[in-house]
Amino acid sequence: MAVVDLAPGDHTVRWSLGGYGTLNSTINVSSAGVVTCKSVTGGICGSVSPPGVSISGSVVTGYLVPVTTITPTPTPVPVASYTAWVTSHGGASGLKSNLVSVGNIIDGYIGIVNLGFTVTLGNVGTTIDYYLGIGG
Repeated sequence: MAVVDLAPGDHTVRWSLGGYGTLNSTINVSSAGVVTCKSVTGGICGSVSPPGVSISGSVVTGYLVPVTTITPTPTPVPVASYTAWVTSHGGASGLKSNLVSVGNIIDGYIGIVNLGFTVTLGNVGTTIDYYLGIGG
């Protein structure tokens, strides 16, 4: 918690924390020392729900909204052969417990994605074996 003595007048307060959206507000400190919230960008004065700013006496509290980032599904890079595909995924050990790669090889087999080679049922079976830690 930051403690700052402010002179009477309007002040901009900015809250920033990794993984959360930034919150900006304008507060006023009267000549009698009374603190009030004038505005919150994208939020509400007097709110204890994010995004918001509440004031209790001279304590100003900002409530931040967590930022959600979506990780895109990687696009398979076409290779010339099944052996090259296995190598590009770290070999048999790289496929162990790698469900995304099992999904990719199945998608290649049923024709949803082009992996750069013709995927056989044997390739699917071998990939599942590697996923389970068998072979390699």
